Parts: sequence; C-alpha cells; structure tokens
Amino acid sequence: MERLAAIVLAGDRTGDDQAAGLFGGRKALLKLAGRAMAGYVLEALAKAKTIGDTYVVANRALEIKEGLIFSGEDVRRVHFLEGADTPVRSVLKTIKDLKLNFPILILTGDNPLLTPDIIDWFTNAALKEDEADVVVALVEKSRVVADYPKMRRTYYHLKGESYGGCNLYALLTPKALGAATFWLGVEKDRKKALKMVASFGFTTLLGALFRTLTIEKALQRASKTLKAEVRALMVPTGRIAIDVDKPDDVPIVEEILKADKKSG
Repeated sequence: MERLAAIVLAGDRTGDDQAAGLFGGRKALLKLAGRAMAGYVLEALAKAKTIGDTYVVANRALEIKEGLIFSGEDVRRVHFLEGADTPVRSVLKTIKDLKLNFPILILTGDNPLLTPDIIDWFTNAALKEDEADVVVALVEKSRVVADYPKMRRTYYHLKGESYGGCNLYALLTPKALGAATFWLGVEKDRKKALKMVASFGFTTLLGALFRTLTIEKALQRASKTLKAEVRALMVPTGRIAIDVDKPDDVPIVEEILKADKKSG
C-alpha cells in the first residue's frame, strides 16, 4: 500500500500549556528517560510500515531539529517546517503549501508512548472505515484507569462510558479540511470538555450533561455539524491516551519508558 504522510505538531503554546517552558526550553525537547520527547514519536513513525514522509511542524522549527538526536530514524523522511499561530492552522498551512495527498496522519510531538504497532493498527483500521472523512483515536476511561490508575486525564462523559482523546487523527478526504476549519473556532477550549461539546449544539450539550448521549450519537451530531463523516476507533491500550501536558505526567511517562527499555 502507499504510505501516508504524517504531520507532527510540535510547537509550543506557552499561554495555556502547563508543560511548555516547564524546564526552560522547548516542550518537544523535554528530556524523558534521557531522550527528547519528540524523538520517541519520530522513531515510532520511522518504524511504522504505513508511514512515509513525516513533517514536524512548529514555531522556530529549526530549534527542534537541532535539539533532536536521530538514532535509527530515516532522516531523509523527516522534514521540519514553520507552523502557523495555532495547531489547526499549522495543519491547514502544511497541507496547502506542500499539496499533500490524502489520506494524512496527524499527531503531536508530546505523545512519547506511541509505538509503531499502534500507528500501523490505527492507520490500517482507519483506511477500512468506508465513507469516513475523518477518523479519531479514542480510548475508554475504564481502560486508562485499569492500566494507569495514577494518570489524570480530561474525558468526554457520555452514556455508558467516558472517553479520552489520543491526539491521533486520520484525515482521509478533502472534506476533512472543512472539519479542521471548524476546529479553529473551538480550539481554545480543547482541554474543557463541556465547552467543546457545547460547540456542537445545545441539545448535544444537554445529552452530555445528563449522559443520555451515546458515542454513536455524538459522532453523528459531530458529522452533521462538521459536514464531514466522523468516525472513532477505540485504541486497545490506555498508554496512547497519555501525553505530557502537566508536570505530574513526567514521572509516570518516564517510568513507562524505562520499563519499555528493560523489556525491549
């Protein structure tokens, strides 16, 4: 199969990101178990069978490039680009400027627990979603709590279960750009679950508040609002929901990375 392009969002958002500048430097270069955080993401992408060229998009992107030590990644497939003022605008700019073909994988540089197997699983599963325009990776709260009881996450509370995001998206068709454009208007509330839900309409907000809204209904309403078919895939491991956006996340993530190294 043809390999997908991947866009890795690695910029800093110092105004509202607790980890940005936490240690006096770039978030993507935060050292975790002796290695820059974004390096784990790039290595996973380089080893994934479904991924071709990778575009690291950030403000002052050359700083990110210079701060990474490539060990095993195919450097020829990794490109560093200047982004825009927000993550969504950076995605739109990159796709437009490079004239990238769909489908495209979108992920973030602060998810160092990604693995090649999970990337390939998600990509292959997303491509099998007939008539979908956008596929998002989610994980059930019950799975995260069972796997990592100390980890605190933001969840969307729906009927029967709560769900966490994984910062992993497949844009399958050009209609996905319309969905991304809508996201511009609600991006500032991305960590405030109820405000995000409210952007899809009052009845959707009520459904979430009283937990009468199932994940299937929520996706249907999102698709109607975005004018694009949105599907979700449930990731079979809680680790992919763990990104580094709070100081408390660092020791937990380091513990997992060190355990990976011992077992691998």
